Order: sequence, then structure tokens, then C-alpha cells
Amino acid sequence: MPKRKVNKGKPAKALRVAGYDHTIRFWEALSGICSRTIPHPDSQVNRLCISPDKRFLAAAGHHTVKLYDIKSTNPNPVLTFDGHTANITGVAFHCDGKWMVTSSEDGTVKIWDTRSGGVQRNYTHGMPVNDVVIHPNQGELISCDRGGNVRVWDLGENKCSHQLIPEDDISVASVTVASDGTLLCAGNNAGNVYVWRMIQNRDITSLVPVCKFVAHNTYITRVLLSPTCGTSRPAPPTTRRGSGPSTPPRHTTPAAQSCSPLSGIRLLFRSRRRSMATRGGSGIARLARIARTWLRRARTIMRDCGN
Repeated sequence: MPKRKVNKGKPAKALRVAGYDHTIRFWEALSGICSRTIPHPDSQVNRLCISPDKRFLAAAGHHTVKLYDIKSTNPNPVLTFDGHTANITGVAFHCDGKWMVTSSEDGTVKIWDTRSGGVQRNYTHGMPVNDVVIHPNQGELISCDRGGNVRVWDLGENKCSHQLIPEDDISVASVTVASDGTLLCAGNNAGNVYVWRMIQNRDITSLVPVCKFVAHNTYITRVLLSPTCGTSRPAPPTTRRGSGPSTPPRHTTPAAQSCSPLSGIRLLFRSRRRSMATRGGSGIARLARIARTWLRRARTIMRDCGN
């Protein structure tokens, strides 16, 4: 059997692996050498996530998330997040690592304080949640469930700001957001992928359907946008004083939208109309120009989608 070559003098490419054997293993990706094994006796490990400062590894299992010190040799977790009552399906860290979000088959999305291990927020889907991601602006969460819903949670307003239903009663397995926050994609159990453009207008996030396509002829398990996807720079994270997640106070327009280009245009139109109403003055002509502009965009989107 040939010996594996080890690249001396070069930093090792670390790989963290977990599975149904109830262990977490640290590997050197280029040499195939296992440098550490951590037992996880409570259950299988469903998801792994490394903190932004690369100090900690979060391992999501059946009911709990365990936080391990990556550089330590101690096999015990430094913190355990206990509060879910079913399999944990998603885990992600806030950009400064002060809080963490999880999704679960118990029908909830929870935000945790990574310093104390306590629950800060609890959002209910009412059915098993398959995935959750943090928007690059750090002020919104996007989650999806087995009932076919995609929800956007506004952390500043502490509520669901948008509910999307791509296909009735078709489970949405996964969601992903572009690194610049301009695109949202979701994949479902029918093998279809839906794409929305996320438009930030002052303090209002609007979702405009872009297209739908058949990506597979069976279940989709995961969707992921390339980190370079998008054209603009990501919105910088902002903070506010007080307790709870570090997020900006924001005002969003609640809506349960179908996947139709015109629905997104109507949402943008309403947002602009409200903005003009608050400023007062002679805005009728401007309102008409805006309406014509968005109707032209609607026709373009519908033509691109083949509707």
C-alpha cells in the first residue's frame, strides 16, 4: 500500500466530518490523516458549523447542539444548547459569533446566546422545519418547512415579514441566500428550484420572483449559491443596543406571496406608495412613473420566466 505524502511546511487543510457512527472526526484533507476523534454518544450528528472566529465547532444532533473547542484536546463540549424536542436540521452563526440560529423537526426556529446557552428567540412554523440561513445583513432569517413554506423572519420587528409558498404541500428542503443578499433560492421535493430577487429599498425588503426551473426529477436535498453570486457588495452588519440578537430595527412589509412576478411588483408598488405618502407633496406624477417602470419590469420578468 503506497504511503501518503505529507506536505511539510504548509498549513494543513482541516476537514471536520460527522455522521451516524456517533463521532466527529478531524482530518487533514490533503493527507487523509485523522488527527482527532470526538465521541458524540447522544445521537447521530445532523449538521456541523464552525464559528466565524474558527474557535468553536457546533454539532447539531437529535435534541441538542454541542459546542466544542476546536484547538482543545478535551472531548467534552464547552457548552450544550438544549431546548429542541426533535432532530435539529440547520445551524448557523451570527457574523460576530454572539448568537446562533437552529431549525428543527419540532417545528421551531430558535436563536441562542452562544455565551450563556440560553434561548433568545423562538419562532414557530407549526410543522417540521428543514433548513434555516442568516441573511448577510444579519437582520433577517430565512427558513423552510415540510408544508411548502419559505418564511423570512425580521429580527428587528421580531416577526415573520414574508411567507412564500412555491407549491402547495410540497416540502421545501433547503434555502440559500447570495453572499451580497440579492438572491434567494429554494429547492423542494418535486425537484424544482425557485429564485427570488431580494431588493432593499430604505428599510423595506421586497421579494421579486425571477424564475422556476426543474433541477432534478426527484427530491432535492440541498441548494447552495456560489459565494461570488450577485453583483453588489453585501450590506454591512449593524447592531443595536439592548438585549437580544445584534440586529438593526427594521420595518418590512408583511405578505404571503405566490410565485408570480406581478405579486412582487405589487409589493414594491405598495412600498413606494407608502413612502411617498409619508413625504407628502405632489407625488401623483411620480407615482405614475414608478407604476409604469415596475410594470415594464414585470413584463420583462414574465417573459424571462416563460409565463
